[in-house]
Amino acid sequence: MFRRRKDSKEIEMLRKRGDYLENKVKSLSEILSDVEDEIDSLHVSSEGLHKSGSFELSDDNEKIIVVVDDAEDEKEPDLFQELGEGADKGSGEDADKGSGEDADKGLESYLNIDMSGGKEEDSILSAGWWPSDGKFRWSGKDSKHGTITFTLPELKSYMLDVRFFVPKYIAGKHIRIVVNGNEALDFVSSGGLTEEKKVKIPAKFLKKGSNSIIFKACFWCPKTVDPGHKDDSIRSLAFDFIRLDETEETES
Repeated sequence: MFRRRKDSKEIEMLRKRGDYLENKVKSLSEILSDVEDEIDSLHVSSEGLHKSGSFELSDDNEKIIVVVDDAEDEKEPDLFQELGEGADKGSGEDADKGSGEDADKGLESYLNIDMSGGKEEDSILSAGWWPSDGKFRWSGKDSKHGTITFTLPELKSYMLDVRFFVPKYIAGKHIRIVVNGNEALDFVSSGGLTEEKKVKIPAKFLKKGSNSIIFKACFWCPKTVDPGHKDDSIRSLAFDFIRLDETEETES
């Protein structure tokens, strides 16, 4: 009887130890996720450091904004001029040379967000979006990543087609597309150009019902990077359109 009592105490101690370790692992996973985001925010490319005379960090709503000063004090071009016809087009392998209206034939468009400010966009664009500027929207409002939410009646594979402008102020930093917590794309842009990415979203990343896609990138502030600007809002990327086209592949 004494032996059974001792074994019972040991089992209870091991159970408590297991619960403690499980909670510890969960906490460490959350910390690692936060550290990853901080590393992205603090990352400055070697090319950017070579060209800059200095940089400073400022804290805004617990988000880090990286400011790179030009060593030659060259005045930054006007923000909205960069978004005009003079903006360079990205040249990645998954960049489409056409526009969102030139989608592959035979694919039904499940989502087509043109960022014009239509009421139908309100139910899809959730956290992190500024009001439409007519033909594009900035992400980064309230220092949050641009997020879209949508509902799927069944599991299928989709092709995500998205085009956005990357300011030079966040050049050399990681841009990620995360689908329901799954990383679908991670790349680094040279900045000052428009990127168009076509990314296949496999059915295993999706689920029946509510789904989310997050466009993660660093934040910046026009007034901080150029004192001539009166705009003190927090920005990230400027989006032209977001499309989600069905593919023929289904969940096996």
